[in-house]
Amino acid sequence: MKKLTAIVLAMLTICMLFTACNENSNSGIITKPSEDPTPTLQECITITVQPTPADSKVVTRVKLESYFEEKYPDKKKIVYVAPYLINIDASGNKVVITDTENVSNEIALNEYLDAIGCDFYLYFDWQESAAYKDNIFSMFGGGHQIELVDTYSDYLKRKVENEQVDIIHAGYVVRVGYVDLNEPLLYCLSNSFFSDVTGFIKNSLIYKKNPKNYWKSLSCDGKIYGIMMKNFDFVSCARELEIDGALMEAAGYKVEDFTGQIEKDYEKLKEMQKYKKEGTKALLELKHKNVKGITSIRNKGFASAKTGEDKIFNLYEKEEIKEYFKFLQRVNADELLEKDFFMSGNINNVAKYQLDYLDDNYEQPNIIKEFLAASNTEYYKISIFSEKTQAVNAKTAVGVAEKSENKAEAFKVLELLYTDEKAKNILIYGNEEGNGKANNLYQITLDVSINEEVYEQAIENVELSPICGFWYFDNAETWAELAKIEAEYEGLWFGEYEDVDATLAELNAKLYEAGLQTLLDDINAQYKAWKGIK
Repeated sequence: MKKLTAIVLAMLTICMLFTACNENSNSGIITKPSEDPTPTLQECITITVQPTPADSKVVTRVKLESYFEEKYPDKKKIVYVAPYLINIDASGNKVVITDTENVSNEIALNEYLDAIGCDFYLYFDWQESAAYKDNIFSMFGGGHQIELVDTYSDYLKRKVENEQVDIIHAGYVVRVGYVDLNEPLLYCLSNSFFSDVTGFIKNSLIYKKNPKNYWKSLSCDGKIYGIMMKNFDFVSCARELEIDGALMEAAGYKVEDFTGQIEKDYEKLKEMQKYKKEGTKALLELKHKNVKGITSIRNKGFASAKTGEDKIFNLYEKEEIKEYFKFLQRVNADELLEKDFFMSGNINNVAKYQLDYLDDNYEQPNIIKEFLAASNTEYYKISIFSEKTQAVNAKTAVGVAEKSENKAEAFKVLELLYTDEKAKNILIYGNEEGNGKANNLYQITLDVSINEEVYEQAIENVELSPICGFWYFDNAETWAELAKIEAEYEGLWFGEYEDVDATLAELNAKLYEAGLQTLLDDINAQYKAWKGIK
């Protein structure tokens, strides 16, 4: 109810602003009389009413750019292109995005940069990360399935080709089930959007704060191309479970009772399920980041690797994956797994977390407590950082644009945002002390909420995946067709097929018919060459 009230108030505020300035508007863009050359803070906030979808109102800033240009005429302008995530409310409507706080924080940040003697100022160019496809919603599992199209990658390409770009946020990985909407870092690397920043990185404070394997995850052909937003994104956990907090407590368990290994936690999950209400299930999500030390190129099982093996192989032919699928069939038969849960959490992007528990000897998992506001569900995310935890290629990153004429200044901005507490606090909280409510837009982009002590413990024994630092860009059409076939059988990961042997045989036949062997031969040729020079 509070969330709905806040949304209604935000919409009323926008309507009042729009009405007050309507005389100066043209095609939904509010303009300002030309006689005053320097806009005020409030005048930097303008409204664009998008024609489609009908319920979408987005606040943008057409005046902020000129505000900075006139305030800092002798400084270099550094343009940071970044996406913002769409937000969906409990009724499936796009939430109005207000920009007053963002403008204020960005102005304050540049005043701070000016005060410490920087010869540049920072301008954020925000773009929606994804848009509705025909504005279609279908309800299931208490969440919303939303058909999305990737708008940010197209926008980024146009910007790089036609305008000044100095810093690039590669984009968010938006997942629908097991299908990625985009592969942000891969996209930027394959299009040569990112500059090699190895020289900058190795002489920076950022380099010293992270382990070597972290930087390997951001490397291509031995060169570092960016900084990761989420420090845990470069590790592949043996298992990751998300369990219902209410059912856990009803069954009399504490979160520390769980190991994070579903085989060991199975009886506890069955006990929890006895207390289910309104169709809830004990196991909300089971992530398969690493099955017995196996990691996959771009998360596709048909191109996988394992420590000790010297080639890329088809995971679906391995005996260990067959046995794992049969175990998941048992999970599904006992009705423990809520397949559709994470869809709602991912699209709404409203979960907040804190690191609650980590045992020094790694016999217990890393436990993260989260609250999903959209469905009013509290849950625990249980991750294992075991001897099989491996460093894998990063999915997304922030980097310096290859076309930038201000590379040194652009990297200096990134270094400040990741290492200067005052700069980070101003952007996220609006003040140097870091007091008050965090601005979610910048907190997500910078991900500075990480508990560094826990982080350092968790990654202490992380080993390199054999494919960490190896990127495969070619045969896009074949890859896309194989990914489509693999997605058709995602039910294997939820135990939905009674005859696992027959289903895997059918899947493999389709994969090879679509050209898997030719693809594997090409990947292995490149992989062999890469191993010889890495």
